[in-house]
Amino acid sequence: MGDLPLDRLMQPFSVEDEAEFRLHPLAGRCDLFMISLHAAVVFKQLMRDNGAMEAGRLRPKSHSLRFFSLRSSGMLVETLSQVPYFSGCNDAALAEVAAVAQLRAVRAGEQIVTEGESCHGLYVVVEGRAKVVKISAEGREQVLLILGPGRTFNDVPVFDGGTNPANVEALDDGAVALVPSAAMHTLMERHPVIAAAALRVLASRLRTMTLMVESLAFRDVTARVAGLIRACATGEQPLVEGVPHACAQITQQELAALTGSVREVVQRALKTLESAGAIRLGRARIDVLNPDVLEDWAAGKT
Repeated sequence: MGDLPLDRLMQPFSVEDEAEFRLHPLAGRCDLFMISLHAAVVFKQLMRDNGAMEAGRLRPKSHSLRFFSLRSSGMLVETLSQVPYFSGCNDAALAEVAAVAQLRAVRAGEQIVTEGESCHGLYVVVEGRAKVVKISAEGREQVLLILGPGRTFNDVPVFDGGTNPANVEALDDGAVALVPSAAMHTLMERHPVIAAAALRVLASRLRTMTLMVESLAFRDVTARVAGLIRACATGEQPLVEGVPHACAQITQQELAALTGSVREVVQRALKTLESAGAIRLGRARIDVLNPDVLEDWAAGKT
């Protein structure tokens, strides 16, 4: 179906449309009362496209919904209520956010945001995971954040008017929602609770980036790997938001990207920590044997 223009998305969803929605065979896949106005309009178009396809007038590929995921639309309001920016909003304010949010389906590996390009707005992960990453001229990655449902990215340029500061890539098939910059500014003016939450979010991210700079500048790779493993073990991983079991799936390549290193160096660091009795390496797993020793390595005391 492709991306739909904003004026198309904001057309009213009439009583007749609602009746059509309830009677349609696809209606059981999402909840009318849990989707935003624009999602209802897109669903209306989907129903009509579906009827045309059944009549042989439309090719099935028109259902590759780049802009709208049926399963994810039902999650939108619930997800928005978990976003730190909007978690203090009442139902009316959440409805305003949902009315301007633009849903988009993404594929694993798809680049959602490109560094240096103009900022379109604040993105919210609705379904799946995404990573915020800087890439060197040689192709080396430094992962800044891994984000799950209810977490945001591209926050800074929404407020300073600059370009996108990093690349953002989808790690899974899923969906994101875009709140355009102008709409975000209006929401903050209308609802001071959102503006106050924005200060807390940006302050938290600044603290995380400060700790990352400190780690990269003053600790060697073994200390950084030890610190990451310790953070995973305690559930206090500042570089991961909204992904409770992220560490259970982490690979050595991802360890390298999170610690500003390369896989071969990370492998040597893991062997060093194992020899010191801090961890035990197993098949696709790392067991922490001695948290105190791990803490010493993370602090650079060894």
